[in-house]
Amino acid sequence: MPAFALLTTLQAANPTSPSRPILLVAFLAAAGAFALQAHSRTRSRVPPAGSPGGFAASVPLFASGLRLLREGLWDNPVVAKEVRETFTARRSAIIFAVFLAALSVAVYIAWPRGAQLLQNIDQISRRLFSVVGTTMLVLVAVFAPSFSAVAVTGEKERRCFELLVTSGISGRRVLLGKLIGSLLFLGVLIICSAPIVSVCLFLGGIAPREILGLYLTLLEVSLAFALIGLVCSCQFERNNAALGVTYAVAVPAAGLLLLWGRDGRLFSPAFSLSLAPVLLLGALAAFELLTSQIRRPREVRPQEEESEEYLSRAVGLVLNRALVPDRWLAPPRRADLIPDGLNPVLDKEIRSELIGQGTLMLRVIIQIGLALTLFPFTVCYLLGQQGWYFAYLAAFTMLIAPSFACGMFTGEHENRTFALLVTTLLEPRQIVLAKFLSAARLVLLLLAILIAPSLVAVLYAHSAYIRDMALASAALAFAVCAGWALLLVAISLAWSLASRRTTAALVASHLTAAGLFLGPLLIHQTIISFPLLPDAWAPLLLPLSPLTHLFALAPGKISATLLPPDVLSASGALQAAVYAAALTLATALLVALMIRAYEWTWRRWRAMGEA
Repeated sequence: MPAFALLTTLQAANPTSPSRPILLVAFLAAAGAFALQAHSRTRSRVPPAGSPGGFAASVPLFASGLRLLREGLWDNPVVAKEVRETFTARRSAIIFAVFLAALSVAVYIAWPRGAQLLQNIDQISRRLFSVVGTTMLVLVAVFAPSFSAVAVTGEKERRCFELLVTSGISGRRVLLGKLIGSLLFLGVLIICSAPIVSVCLFLGGIAPREILGLYLTLLEVSLAFALIGLVCSCQFERNNAALGVTYAVAVPAAGLLLLWGRDGRLFSPAFSLSLAPVLLLGALAAFELLTSQIRRPREVRPQEEESEEYLSRAVGLVLNRALVPDRWLAPPRRADLIPDGLNPVLDKEIRSELIGQGTLMLRVIIQIGLALTLFPFTVCYLLGQQGWYFAYLAAFTMLIAPSFACGMFTGEHENRTFALLVTTLLEPRQIVLAKFLSAARLVLLLLAILIAPSLVAVLYAHSAYIRDMALASAALAFAVCAGWALLLVAISLAWSLASRRTTAALVASHLTAAGLFLGPLLIHQTIISFPLLPDAWAPLLLPLSPLTHLFALAPGKISATLLPPDVLSASGALQAAVYAAALTLATALLVALMIRAYEWTWRRWRAMGEA
């Protein structure tokens, strides 16, 4: 604690001094050198087994850090296995290509041209640096959970988790191996961007210490997202469940960081150095918690009632399958035969355990959604910014919809049941429609749960005129959100049909959804800021995003800063209704294309069976 006290004193002494980051770095370097020197003096002594001696033993932070480094990097077979599998996988090469291509496109678009080179070059260089840093942060938020969130659930799905925890390797070393394997890939991914980031130095106006602050912030954010994914991976049984909850937490956190650091302070050395102690303490606390839980015996799943009681106590939310509306979300298992004429795939998908773990993930999603709804609903309605509440509904739908649809077909591949599904007497149309309807039903029900508070507020409005106007706008906004949810389910199901792994389908679905959700707005801002694309493209691209219509239905002072006034005035109730209908039509078209693609697969498998 003396180190943190002295650090606080240095920060409070002269908060506006430009040499403050240098002082902080010098202090941290001196403290580290003193710790290593004190530890080397006492290395000849024989410390107790499992604990470092000397100065590190007197400071819990240094003791935990040195112990974690020693157990994680010294002859850890889990690290070797994770690094070998991660860097030799095909998806690693794809992620490298996508990451570097996205950064190259961002630099190409933001690079000054023509008369801009004769203007204020420092301001242009800082804007280019901000674009590159924001792009890297978004890509890290997308790719970081794809490794750590499946680190433990992958072992559970392969039926080798029990063998791993009962081996001679300690639970701490197992978790460290999984975490280090994920962080090494992310670290290499971030470092490989150095040639692209270094072009910001060619224009001037950017100091090398700011580049260092950018990389420190990205590494710290990678550590935070990797820990979130590892925690979710230890709590769930399936990859798509852990990935869905991780994205539901990591993506909003990245968005809040970007909103907070819009003025450029997010990538400053002072911010990265001040964030490091907090992340380090949080990482150590989370790691100690996971270490204490990983070797606990996994309870054998008892009968359904006992399992539901156990999960209800664990999560805090009770879903009674025998009561309405709980039975709509999680119907009870069928005890009798399936009636004639009923689609067996639809009945199986509706009544089967969600994501392979009862209703645990469903209840976690409901609690997270309702907890996050309280803040935007209360604040946005009090400030007259209903558009932001509608945008939150669309964003939350974008995060949860792929989690329930991406495993529909990839789960059949991973469970070795896809060949059995293809060779049944059911037609391809019945199979595809059943999987689409089961996922769409669940996503729409979750969206209705989040919509319920706003309907109550609208119905209890004091003025009848305000109530009628708000009810009409809310109805159109909810129609847009429902159409958006159906389209996301169809997109996720299409990626599930085209992929073999749930992880790949989920990442591709999130990238596609983010491109449709934020892509038109980002392109509009690019057209305004950089003269690369013609200005006539902006009115054509903005209506493609649901945010345009949701903000236009409830405009406010804040939404006017994102969209031009002519777009807000042109996008009214009629345009929102047409957009909702267009989303539904696009969903139907995509489902029809999936049926045709599955028919081709169905015929190919039938031909192979006859041969």
